[in-house]
Amino acid sequence: MEIKDDAFYSINEALKYVTWSKRKLQRYAQRKKLRIIDKRYLFTGKQIKEVIEIDRRDKRATKLRQLPPIDTTISELIREINDDDAIIQILTSFNNGNHIEELTQEEYQDFIDRLKEANYLEQRIAEYKEEIARMQEYVLDYRNNIEYLKKSLDKQNEQMDLVLNTIRDRSIIEATEKKIIKREFDI
Repeated sequence: MEIKDDAFYSINEALKYVTWSKRKLQRYAQRKKLRIIDKRYLFTGKQIKEVIEIDRRDKRATKLRQLPPIDTTISELIREINDDDAIIQILTSFNNGNHIEELTQEEYQDFIDRLKEANYLEQRIAEYKEEIARMQEYVLDYRNNIEYLKKSLDKQNEQMDLVLNTIRDRSIIEATEKKIIKREFDI
């Protein structure tokens, strides 16, 4: 359910959103001098969000207090960083067995540049592969055309042979009729 900033919520309704006990909410409302209607404290949605944030911070502080004591140098560094999410992310990463490399700003920038270049080259390779596929299609089309033309020429060659044989036979028949050539079978 969504908490609306300008809506009013009783303590019982607020309990749906927070993990505090009813009594703790009552003490908080009394301390903050919240609005009382019909002898009930009423929270605004904004105040409930504040309670949720306080609860979140308290839980984080409790977790940190439960940790075994650490070297003062480490705790000073953690305080200097002042970014709880980054610290949690780094420590969780170590806990999961991941490695973190230390890079100078120049090395990091060089790494980023190479990564960008690698991504660019990967994109170009994909484009070249597409171009090669298109060229292979062209080559296949040309091969099919060549095969078609070859068959067509073979067919034309057969027809020419037929025409030449017909002309030769016709010439022999005409020459025989005019008695220019002696028939081969007469000999």
